[in-house]
Amino acid sequence: MGDKLKEITTFTGCFIAGTLIRVQRNLDLPHIMWKQIEDIQIGDLVLSRPEDGTDIQEYKPVVNTFKLDKKPVWVLRTLELVADFINNPTLSSEIIATANHSFWVCGIASIAGELDSLVLTQGRWSRLDQLNNGDVVQSNNKYFVVLHATQLYQTEEAHIAWALDPEGDGYGSAFDLNTIRETGRINGKFAYNSYHSENEQGESEYIPYLADVYNFEVEDYHTYYVGTRSFWVHNTNCGAFTNPNDQVP
Repeated sequence: MGDKLKEITTFTGCFIAGTLIRVQRNLDLPHIMWKQIEDIQIGDLVLSRPEDGTDIQEYKPVVNTFKLDKKPVWVLRTLELVADFINNPTLSSEIIATANHSFWVCGIASIAGELDSLVLTQGRWSRLDQLNNGDVVQSNNKYFVVLHATQLYQTEEAHIAWALDPEGDGYGSAFDLNTIRETGRINGKFAYNSYHSENEQGESEYIPYLADVYNFEVEDYHTYYVGTRSFWVHNTNCGAFTNPNDQVP
């Protein structure tokens, strides 16, 4: 991205290096449909959709790219909703972003993963850290129920971030950010984290993990799709925007 990559002072939602972005296929490389977010350039065509939830998908040009240094990041864990989860189970899917990045919430469902539990609601944008267990977020063609959204913390290794499992009794998942940067795939591994600091009261506390993060602006629709699951996200932390037409996308 060179000199086209802008450092920004206003804190907008962003993703870590290695996060995959759905882009238009290059005719010379017909099998390539992803690009890592740190490699996105002005003029790239990314898959987008109107921010009000209108059911149109088009490739739109990137008009600005941004980078922020050393920001706290969270991991969002979801489960794809399928018609017969017992016989056709799916694995959980994760995406790592800043707490304020906005995802499209379009319903609620059981965390058991059954598609018939889905209740569609008025679409709205929600910050990652305000997503609740049972909320349903959307990809380009599927629904995913939120299991939990959790802050990432430091470990003894600088490239390993760790998230406490809400029901893990001190255990959680470790994420190798070097591997994510190299492969674009986010896979947590079961782990315990003994790395702490001590607060003024002498109590042990986990230390928030800080990572360089990236974002970009999309012309017209201001949205794009991230990760191997193609989660639909906004290009800004737009707050409490809701669909004015009460349409469920």
